[in-house]
Amino acid sequence: MFRHSQYSLFSETFLTERTSFGGTVLTAKYTCPFNIHVSEDSKMTSLSIEEYLLNNGNIKFGKFKLASGKESDYYVDVKSALLNPIFLREVSKKAAPYMTGERIACVELGAVPFGVGVALETGKELIIIRKEKKEHGLEKLYEGKIEMGETISFVEDVTTTGGTIIRAITRLNEMHVRTDRVVVVVDRKEGAREALEYQGVELISLVDIDKLR
Repeated sequence: MFRHSQYSLFSETFLTERTSFGGTVLTAKYTCPFNIHVSEDSKMTSLSIEEYLLNNGNIKFGKFKLASGKESDYYVDVKSALLNPIFLREVSKKAAPYMTGERIACVELGAVPFGVGVALETGKELIIIRKEKKEHGLEKLYEGKIEMGETISFVEDVTTTGGTIIRAITRLNEMHVRTDRVVVVVDRKEGAREALEYQGVELISLVDIDKLR
């Protein structure tokens, strides 16, 4: 068992030192996989989401079938990027100011880390919407607390046509819960914005897809 004793940040390299209760000292070195620029007070960081996705193999080219059913010659793998704690923290910080709803919502599975990160940044409760109702246990369509008349804000990893997120929004509408906006890491610009606007929901994308292709 270890207790944290020291943490230092130098450019892109993190040095961590942990001391065991038995007296053994272990020092680990970790190089950040994308650029973080530290200000003079070492409190502010600046991250290029596009650069991380491009440099770490999250943009793949080939023939892919998307969740929408459409075929594409490229694939944006934001799901695996969100499993990196530093990337997750940075995109969560960027999304947090847009969370104007009383709660935050996301659809399982890929957006769940993003939802948790934004919930931690904002202090707002998270609702996880299932794609299909459970057929066992409590047979719930969602996890979390929902109150009639509330407004919620969604987070999503990638949007294409917007079909998945619109189905989740429709289910919440049926429970008299309104969605004001969706904040997505990457919008592929293939109809999601227009489809959401038709539903009265604003789409905010943290990344311009044109910078990734």
